Amino acid sequence: MSLCVLDCSTFAAWVLADEASAEADKLLEQVVVQGAIAPSILSFEIMNVLIQAEKRGRITSAHAHGLTSYDAAYLELAMREGLPLATTDKALRRAASKVGLAVLPS
Repeated sequence: MSLCVLDCSTFAAWVLADEASAEADKLLEQVVVQGAIAPSILSFEIMNVLIQAEKRGRITSAHAHGLTSYDAAYLELAMREGLPLATTDKALRRAASKVGLAVLPS
C-alpha cells in the first residue's frame, strides 16, 4: 500500500535547493521504500514549477521552445504519434515547425 498522495510542493522540495528540508528528505526515503500515488496532472504541474523556477533564475534552462507544460504536452503527443498539430497558438505553431511537425490549419 502506498504511503501517501503526493502533490507538487513536495516534489519541489526534493528538486529545488532553496526548498529542501530534512523533513522532505526523510519523506523521500519513505516514498522510495513504500511508494506513493499522485493524480495524472502532477507531471504538468511539475513542468510548470520547473519552468517558473527557470524564469526566476532558480535553475538553468533546459526547455528548448519556452512552452507552457500544457503546450509542451500537445507538442510531445503530436511528435510521438507522428501526427499534425492543430493549433492557432503562435508559440506552439513555431515550436511544431521547428521540430518538423505539420501544423493545421495550414
